[in-house]
Amino acid sequence: MKTARRLTFFLALQAASILTLAAQPYSFTMSSAHYRAEGKVANGNERKCFGAGVITLYAHGSTTALQEIRSPNLTFTKMFQDSDWIRVEPDTTTYEGTPIYFDDFNFDGNEDIAVRNGNRGAYASPSFDVYLFSAPRKCFVLHKNLTKLASENLGIFEIDTKQKRLITQTKSGCCWHLERQYEIVRGNNLRKVFEEEHDGLSDKGGFVRVTTRQLVKGRWKTTVKKHSHTDFYQN
Repeated sequence: MKTARRLTFFLALQAASILTLAAQPYSFTMSSAHYRAEGKVANGNERKCFGAGVITLYAHGSTTALQEIRSPNLTFTKMFQDSDWIRVEPDTTTYEGTPIYFDDFNFDGNEDIAVRNGNRGAYASPSFDVYLFSAPRKCFVLHKNLTKLASENLGIFEIDTKQKRLITQTKSGCCWHLERQYEIVRGNNLRKVFEEEHDGLSDKGGFVRVTTRQLVKGRWKTTVKKHSHTDFYQN
């Protein structure tokens, strides 16, 4: 009986949350080269919006919705808001401020989309669900491995369009940093091709150990160098 009551209470809370989002959401509009995105978020205050959110995508010049994407915790900071405290403008100047990223993440010439899913990254940094555009299906499809890259590091990955690589950064405290670089291979799979670790914690002699690993013709090549703390962190 108690379990049934708890389930009923939980379902009622879910229903109330959905009704709140539908009845009085905080809303925003963003555009890319090819799309217009209209978003609604359940909660907000004077600084940010957060909570259950839905994003509806349209082609430029069209009123027909192409796709809806939902996020359980669509969080972003604001640049300003108008007098009714409902319509808001996301701060897109930093990755912490934007609810959506449009870019070509797999270098196939199509715009993809990353949707903020909260602060699940390292040091509670912003994290994102990553959707790749599928030309055969004509919609955006969630990519689990890219979502993992964008949710477990220091914010979303960097995009190196020249080398066609995705770059992640993470750290532990002041003196351990790790950069990894990935290529997109057949079937939108990820292949790690480069890694550089700065370790200023393990060596007791006051040195920073820099370990570089690079995939060369299918084999990993590793080099290790030591630098004094003073020289390394001055640079």
